[in-house]
Formats: sequence, structure tokens, C-alpha cells
Amino acid sequence: MLGIQGVERVIKMGFWEQYENLQNEASSPQERGRLFERFLLAFLRDGHYPGARFVWVKTYRDWIMDTQPERSQQDEGIDLVAEDTEHHLWAIQSKDHRDPVDWRELSTFVASATSPRFSFTKFLVVAVGGVTRTAEARCQERGIAVWTGEDFETADIDWEQFTWQASEAMTRHVPVSLRPYQEEAVAAILSGWEANDRGKCIMPPGTGKTLVALRTVERFAQPRDLVLFCAPSIALVNQTIRAWKRDATVQLRFVAVTSDRGVGRDEDTGDISLIIPPTTNHEELVRAAQPVDDAIIVVVSTYQSLHVVADAQQQGLPEFRVAIADEAHRTTGVAYEEEEDPSDF
Repeated sequence: MLGIQGVERVIKMGFWEQYENLQNEASSPQERGRLFERFLLAFLRDGHYPGARFVWVKTYRDWIMDTQPERSQQDEGIDLVAEDTEHHLWAIQSKDHRDPVDWRELSTFVASATSPRFSFTKFLVVAVGGVTRTAEARCQERGIAVWTGEDFETADIDWEQFTWQASEAMTRHVPVSLRPYQEEAVAAILSGWEANDRGKCIMPPGTGKTLVALRTVERFAQPRDLVLFCAPSIALVNQTIRAWKRDATVQLRFVAVTSDRGVGRDEDTGDISLIIPPTTNHEELVRAAQPVDDAIIVVVSTYQSLHVVADAQQQGLPEFRVAIADEAHRTTGVAYEEEEDPSDF
């Protein structure tokens, strides 16, 4: 609490405030890197990253000594290695400095991680300061997810209780409760579904439509169910993944769908890369979205990539319990008979 001319003001701690503490606490860039890597190990291991649930997470040094000790002296640009519950092997690079990372800084990591010497199938770059536009575009082309300081800021961490010296003991953010008008909206949606299989929820900007959608799904769907969430841009897909992960009260597992068709830079934010590795074809989606006993599967997709979902449904993708169309007015328009590629929505 700070007293300013007799007024007390609460200074709320977030990731960026804690990052400044890291800068002050670390005696050198090497010490800063060591503390950040230890934090990242715990962040991934304890389920705070929305892209996967990991069976184990190790430093590259420990992993290579266990698997290929003859390569232990070579710098491959890989910082962490992990295996998820779907048996995918992840290569992870960590950049803890504040400057955007350019493609040259990532080139060794990408060359090593995608080399046939290894069997990595998922790739993640954690860059506190983000990446340059060129690096982002090349990561998107290669299916490499990018997680930044802004993503840590909205992660499901109670940053008020966090310390770098005890980062393994980080606590989870308490999910947000619905306001009365949001409770009313959820109740109205569920009531409407008793007699209808679809409906519209119209709320002004900033009133919590994303949270209303999340709580509706939590009350309507069960573990093993599939939910489809569609949005008009990659930026909104990322925003939804972050918000639902942060405030979920049940276990969710996210599968992000993108494709080469119609995917480009978001007009409003410049985003073209996802925060979790994308699923790009229908065969992969069928495998990735198989029901699990302890979680709701949430398939998030841009409207431009819905043909991948439609193709997967033809190949045995289970039926969706709920489908949500965010900014649904973007789905309207005129279809012409001569169009060879109508919307899959």
C-alpha cells in the first residue's frame, strides 16, 4: 500500500513487476537465466501452460546425459525437453531477456530440434520480450508455438504470492466469480438450450462474454465431451485459450487448429503465431481430440480453418457437445453458387 496525499493505493503485482524483481535480485545475466529456467521448469511441470499436460520436464543437459551422453558437449540451442501425456517429445527454448528475439537467435534451436538426430514433434519458444515479426512468421510456418511475457502476465499464477527464490512453490490464481448479470446470462443460455439447440448471447464489449461462455461450458459439458470454439482471428483464439485456462474451474485440454488456407497476420494485433502448437490437418486433429476421462477437450479454431474440423468429422472426430461462435456477425455474408469453397461453419 502506498500513501499518496492521504490516499492509500494498492499496487498489484503481476508478471512484469516480478520480472523487475528478477532483474534486481540476479547478480548477473547468468544468474537471471538460471532462476528463470528453474521457474519455467516448474511452470510447465505443474500444468500452468495450456498447450499440454507434461509427464516430465527436464533441462536439456539432464535429458541428453540420460539419452545420448556422447552429445552432451554440443550446444544444440535447446534449453528444456518434455514429454506430454500424448507421448509427444517437446523441444523448448527459453529467452529471458526483455528484447524481442530475432530469427538468428532461434536458428540453432530450430535446426537442432527439427533434425532427424532427435525425435521431437512439438516445439515451443518462450521469449519474455516476444519475437520479431520475421521470427514470428517463420515460427508460424514451422508450427512452433511462441509464449511471451504478456502470456505469463495473464497465466493462472498468483503473482502476488510468487518469489523467484521459491518458484517451485507457485500458487494458482483464484478463478474469477461471475457477476450477477453474468450469472443471469449463463442461466438464460442453459434455459434456452432446454428447448432449442442453438441461440445467441449478445452482450456489450467488456462485459465478460468470454467468461460467460466458459462458465456455460463448465455447467453443460462433462469430462470426455468435446467443445468447439471458433473466432475470426488468431489473436482471439490466443486470448480465449489464455482466459479459459486462467479461470477454469474444471480440467480443460486445448487443441488449436490452423491451416495454410486464409491464415495471415491479424489486422488488429499483428499476431500470426499461436501460443500452443497448432494442429494443421484432419488426421492429426482426430488423434489429438480423442476424449479423455478427466478433462473437457476444447478445440479452438479460426473460421478460416474450419475445413480442417469438417474433414476430421468425416474421419471419425466425435460429435461436439457445444459449439461457440465468437463475434458471430463475422460469419454472415452472401454465398454464390459459383463459389467452389463455401464456409464450413
